[in-house]
Amino acid sequence: MAQSGTPPDKPKVATAWGMFPDAASAISACMGARAEPQVFPPIIPKVKKFLDTTSPEALAALPDRFKIDTARGITQTQEGYALKGELLKTALANDKGLEAWEKEREAKFLRTLGTDAKIAEIRKDPSTDVKHRMDFARRLNEIHLQAYGVKPTPLVEFTQDHDGHSVPSGGYRPDGKIQLNTVPEAILRFGTIPEVTALVVHEGTHHIERMMGLRWQQINDIETKALKTYNVTDPAKLNPEQKRAFDVNVTQEIKKLPADSAGWDQDLRMGGRLANAGRVFHDSISSYMMPEDVGLQIYLKNPAEIHSRRLGNNALDFIHSSTSNTERKAIIDTLEREAKEANTAFQTRTEQRSADIKSPALCP
Repeated sequence: MAQSGTPPDKPKVATAWGMFPDAASAISACMGARAEPQVFPPIIPKVKKFLDTTSPEALAALPDRFKIDTARGITQTQEGYALKGELLKTALANDKGLEAWEKEREAKFLRTLGTDAKIAEIRKDPSTDVKHRMDFARRLNEIHLQAYGVKPTPLVEFTQDHDGHSVPSGGYRPDGKIQLNTVPEAILRFGTIPEVTALVVHEGTHHIERMMGLRWQQINDIETKALKTYNVTDPAKLNPEQKRAFDVNVTQEIKKLPADSAGWDQDLRMGGRLANAGRVFHDSISSYMMPEDVGLQIYLKNPAEIHSRRLGNNALDFIHSSTSNTERKAIIDTLEREAKEANTAFQTRTEQRSADIKSPALCP
């Protein structure tokens, strides 16, 4: 590590948009010039310090397992994973596009959850047997994922009493299936409807995150390839004729993608409400690490985990804590109002970004 500060003989960082004394300054200048709508949040102090106190030669000499992600300056170590989690969490927290889109769909999901006849019928049955709980879990999974525009993913039962640390409740598998531990002593106690609700919505949210990240990557690849034809990195820099040709080309290629999650395509495109969220979820899921790899506290701060826990707990509170139709209606009305406010904020930011791009920029 070099000493803090920038000695006169320290090599400058050469970029396509100028010369800078250090990597942090270069990235900040580029990000500021492009006025990206929170695709990446501002560099947090720990990351900035890491960049400022590490010479370009040292960065270049790091072994593969410490590779630097040049857009964020994050190392693939336990510390790097924690810093990356902070950045992605900030990116999601400031994402008005995702907030608007998600609150609309959460309101739709909760409205169905509160009025679904099958859910109501199962909840009246005091039975705690596995079949009863699985019937509830399957119906909950259906209405949850359908509200978000995703084909329901299979639920898989398993039984495991103890893994050496605790009794696992379940999880989201790499093949896209949700597994539920039907042992009553599981962490989220499969024998209780409230905790089954939190678990199924939590794991279902991971499926939404994964599908959104995968779909965004497919669309991003198509758009990036199409933009190379015009030697630009942002469609806002195309002239009207080029923009029309670009849109036609991209739309045709997107139609060739699998039909699953097709309803998200417009929102996942560059400048769309979900473009940032798709990128963040892809980054978060693709670099996902288990608690035993990084420690429980760091794992719990993973943005995908924070996101899924929040939505799982919201569903639990709605169906089990809100006792009257008036209370439930108030929750849904609040979500819809907040969705409109977030959408207005997103549109304002998008318009400002388009105006900024028309001005001379420091970087492509």
